[in-house]
Amino acid sequence: MYFWRIAELKSELAASTVDQRESLLYLLWFGGVTTLASSLPLGEFDVWDYVDSATMLLAFLFGTLYVFSCNGGAAGSSFLVRYVSLNWVFGIRFIVLAAIPTIVAVMMAEEWLLPGGVPEVTTPWESLSMAGLEVGFYLRLGRHFRDVANARAAV
Repeated sequence: MYFWRIAELKSELAASTVDQRESLLYLLWFGGVTTLASSLPLGEFDVWDYVDSATMLLAFLFGTLYVFSCNGGAAGSSFLVRYVSLNWVFGIRFIVLAAIPTIVAVMMAEEWLLPGGVPEVTTPWESLSMAGLEVGFYLRLGRHFRDVANARAAV
């Protein structure tokens, strides 16, 4: 795995010597760093933001390893192509069908149940719901990977 020497990487890619496991390592580094960077809040920061950041990073890392195994592990094929494609299409569906309704439900519950309404800082309810969404996303994404790996039509 390379971190700086792009010429050597390009040579290996051109010779098709980068295998599934090495591709997974690049994805884990890329996704881990971008997930961590994007999970840092821009406003007031509280302890639940730390929890969210750690949860997002762990969900990405372990979730990606999980879907890699659902794809057949190192013996699987086309992992990165499947990861990018399935993640995109399933991600859109997941946002519309699960994430938005969950976020709205949590905000409504906070508005009704918390004194003073929805607070400016992250709450335990928000952190717990986001963690649940992250875990649910990767579990369901793994199912789609298994369907493709087993050549079954996903429903």
